[in-house]
Amino acid sequence: MSEPEPVPDLETPTESVFSTGSVATSESIPTPEPQRESRTTAAPDPAFDRPSLPQPPPRRRGGWGIWLLAAGLGIGAYALIATGSLDSLLQRGPSASAPAPGGVIDVSVTPADAQIFVFVGRGPAVSEGLAVGGAHEFIVFEQGLRPSRAVVPQDATWSTTNNGPLYELAVQARPAEGPADAIDLGAPRTAPSAPGDATIGTVRVITNPPSAKVYRFIGTGPGARVSVSSIHEGQEILVYRPGYETRRAVIGPSDWQRPVAAQTYGASLAVQLPALPELTATQTLED
Repeated sequence: MSEPEPVPDLETPTESVFSTGSVATSESIPTPEPQRESRTTAAPDPAFDRPSLPQPPPRRRGGWGIWLLAAGLGIGAYALIATGSLDSLLQRGPSASAPAPGGVIDVSVTPADAQIFVFVGRGPAVSEGLAVGGAHEFIVFEQGLRPSRAVVPQDATWSTTNNGPLYELAVQARPAEGPADAIDLGAPRTAPSAPGDATIGTVRVITNPPSAKVYRFIGTGPGARVSVSSIHEGQEILVYRPGYETRRAVIGPSDWQRPVAAQTYGASLAVQLPALPELTATQTLED
């Protein structure tokens, strides 16, 4: 009697959440044995001397129940039509989804006089929720370009549109003359205005070249507050100070919290800029 041949190992890799292994052996599922027919012969039907009595016809069930159900449905439909409820149900459209809630980001920066910006988008970019009659400052830059600042003055004339006041701001970005020129964001030219009770408008920033990055100046540290219209969208914060590395941070949907006593969502962000190494130049003194 010969021994059974060994089953070779399978090399099919299996992936899991915790580790990656391989299937070493395969196990066959035993096939159930077919049921054996009984060898006992079934007993013949008993014979009767006289024929059986005829079976009564099957009785129909549920006849009255169907009639009662149909009558109930008819009465309910008549009540809907008579009271006008059916018309109100048909005229009622799908419920509109609730708008995304807004929030406030509290930003703290080190050094205390660092500038704080919030990303608006790529030009042409739209910045909403700005006070009409207030000063608003934007900066446009991109790789290979010199950062360019542009200001909406307090006495600017806003256009009237169906969506509210609108101001269009055109910004021309120039090529950078060197590496240091490309990272110099410059000094603030205005003090940002808070919305308060003023009329709210929209600023549309048109950049040349197109698709350049547009940031809005929020203010200087040690802290600033940024109001956003939707907590479902990511918010990019840029922090800059001469002599320090420029850093950016992103607030995502999972970073928002809603305090028990507050009505709006809030998020906090702390940014510390590392100092750049001092550049020393060797100068030759001439007698």
